[in-house]
Amino acid sequence: MDIWGKWVELRQGPTVTRETAGEDLNAVLQVFADTCAGRCPNPSTAERSLYLAELWDPIKQSSQEGGMPLTLQTKPWELA
Repeated sequence: MDIWGKWVELRQGPTVTRETAGEDLNAVLQVFADTCAGRCPNPSTAERSLYLAELWDPIKQSSQEGGMPLTLQTKPWELA
């Protein structure tokens, strides 16, 4: 899934399926513009980006190891 939820890519062996989530193509740009103009708070904090980066590595590793369950070191849901 891309970081903004615009598309999902599913893989099974050599077969790749890409599905579009249907989000407005300008939605991300509009949020960016609104954030820069101060019309809305930044929904993508550096902390959230760090959590996504930490999640992405185990996702790739698990996929390469045939779906082996892995444990996240950081649990952002416990920090709230």
